Amino acid sequence: MNLWLTLHLVGVVVFVGNIIIAAFWKVRADLSKNPAVIHSTVKTSCLPIIPS
Repeated sequence: MNLWLTLHLVGVVVFVGNIIIAAFWKVRADLSKNPAVIHSTVKTSCLPIIPS
């Protein structure tokens, strides 16, 4: 039971951390107002989420 709980908690921390970091980089790119930077950030951080 403890192994499954530990694996679950590690998975949750990694999943939520990934979302927070992606949002952080997206906000930083938006603040730059540079379309090339925004495109590059979305392409690299959101590529697995958004299908092409």
